[in-house]
Amino acid sequence: SSNGANDMVIFNVSGTTLLPGHQYHDPPIAKLVHIDVFGDDGSLHYSGNDLDPKSGQLEYRSTKGDVKVLSDTFEFEAYDNQNYGPESIQAFVDLCCGGSPTVGANVVDGLRSVQVIDAMYKSNASKQPQSIVSDIGGSKT
Repeated sequence: SSNGANDMVIFNVSGTTLLPGHQYHDPPIAKLVHIDVFGDDGSLHYSGNDLDPKSGQLEYRSTKGDVKVLSDTFEFEAYDNQNYGPESIQAFVDLCCGGSPTVGANVVDGLRSVQVIDAMYKSNASKQPQSIVSDIGGSKT
């Protein structure tokens, strides 16, 4: 939505490869993850302890005060000290050894991610809302 010349987009992403935690320590030390995404109509919040799926959830909070739980678990990355690395690495190694691919995100998910980031840059530069192609056929939203 547009409220005039003073509209702006603020997008802040921060991260580190130095997250406290070590899944192979005895006992394992969890990473605490917290992700917030804010928009005109509300915000998404996803946080928890990466070793405990029951430690968090994904929720949507509308600007009207409504809260909707979109997922009641925090599924960041499963670890198993009996294997070599997290599931994403195990799936990659399995594929390299002739196994079947594991689809974590499909082509459309990847396309949408790139489209959203591109629209954020364009919106910031133009100070206007940007349309995003909603399907491969070319209709816009």
